Amino acid sequence: MRNFNYLCSVKLQNLYAKDFEDAIQYYTAIENEINIIITRNLKDFKNAKIPVLTAKEYTKLKK
Repeated sequence: MRNFNYLCSVKLQNLYAKDFEDAIQYYTAIENEINIIITRNLKDFKNAKIPVLTAKEYTKLKK
């Protein structure tokens, strides 16, 4: 991760996730070019620029 403090400050200014932990997951995925987030908490990622799926949705894609 390039700069953890930068990621934390972006979370406070902007928001693609509603809470701190979700923002860390989101910006870590973006920074590391991960193209999907799997979570039980879809509602907190409404504005995400990458796909956010539940585990069940993800497994259906892989069949």
